[in-house]
Amino acid sequence: MQIRRNRKILRQLETIEDLTCVLRIKVGTKTVNTIQDKSVLVNALREIFSHYITEDDLSIEVIADIAGLSTRSLQRIMKKHDLSYNDLLNKARQQYAVAKLNDPTTKITDIACQLGYNDAAHFTRAFKRWTRMAPSVYRKSSE
Repeated sequence: MQIRRNRKILRQLETIEDLTCVLRIKVGTKTVNTIQDKSVLVNALREIFSHYITEDDLSIEVIADIAGLSTRSLQRIMKKHDLSYNDLLNKARQQYAVAKLNDPTTKITDIACQLGYNDAAHFTRAFKRWTRMAPSVYRKSSE
């Protein structure tokens, strides 16, 4: 089932080929595997997250598979650049949540579900950790 799902994601990537093979973004003749610029890796991961943030499974294994890398290779690249997968994923979730909260017609429970939280309370705790305020308070302050 996981392989079938990953193939579906890879087929979607063919339509988003502009990502230039996602994490294997070419910069001159180098790929992210050898690139020294941390921002290239961060931008590539942000691009992936922005396209797949509402997917059920955003594990490092799935993202590595999408990128055409082994999980261990992605971990090595991230370690080399002192990056945390969970930190980048949470930042992407935060950005998605903030964008959705700016739309007053979107329910907070819907945002929580879209981001994979089974309970809005879990989302609220995560959002408070990210922004130091509850989603409802954030929404009111941004009006």
